[in-house]
Amino acid sequence: MGRRNKYRNLGVVLVSFTAIFAVIAMIFETVCILFGYDPVMHVFKLGSKLGSASVAALFVLSIAAVTLAICVGKLGKMRTKTHNGGIGDVISSVGGFAMAASSVMFLIESWGTAGLLKIFSIILVVLSIPVALYFLLGTEKNDRLTTVLSFFPPIWNAACLIRLYFDSEAAINDPVRILLQVTLVSVMLALMYDLKLRTMGTGKIMFTVTASLSTVLACASFMSIMLLFVVWKECTIADLLLSTGILLITLYHLIRLNGYYKPIKERD
Repeated sequence: MGRRNKYRNLGVVLVSFTAIFAVIAMIFETVCILFGYDPVMHVFKLGSKLGSASVAALFVLSIAAVTLAICVGKLGKMRTKTHNGGIGDVISSVGGFAMAASSVMFLIESWGTAGLLKIFSIILVVLSIPVALYFLLGTEKNDRLTTVLSFFPPIWNAACLIRLYFDSEAAINDPVRILLQVTLVSVMLALMYDLKLRTMGTGKIMFTVTASLSTVLACASFMSIMLLFVVWKECTIADLLLSTGILLITLYHLIRLNGYYKPIKERD
């Protein structure tokens, strides 16, 4: 009985503290963007300490999320499978739709350009079709179609990263852009380890770590882009759709983590 109690609420603890870390990150990003960011030059204001404070806070929060995830991964007992439930299916479906919609908007924005930016915008649209199908049809099935489709979300993230690299209109040292890139990498890894966990039954600690970390980063990145879009109109609809989709996928991963770490006495 004592051993069961030891693992009883690890899923709730992980999700709750990850949510707290994410909210704190959003607060820091709000203050930083409103008072320490130059929306015209796309850099932190010269002499402002808010930028450094925001980076330091995000680093500390990320380390805290990773540390907590490692502890839960080592102490907790994971189910072999989990059910998303109604809210998880809705969040993942909307997230997949937002990612597909952002691909279309990126292509529209780059239609008049030439070169690799337009090429990767077209690639994103093509990849977004199986991505949207994967999240719309349901991610819990173990059939061949679902397994094949599950490879496309991390590939889409990789293509989005490459497209972002070739976007010459965004400053390379823009902290909002850098945060978005780091977030895309973490989400891509979480999608890969989620796939590995479902198909091979391995990588539970890495999925726990990347899912928790990507949630913190995605919340901060979403807040930055949303503020730039709403307050200064410095971000496009495509950017907002992208950050929304990425945020929803990380929330979907949190729901999966909570399901994986349910109390031992409830295990099937």
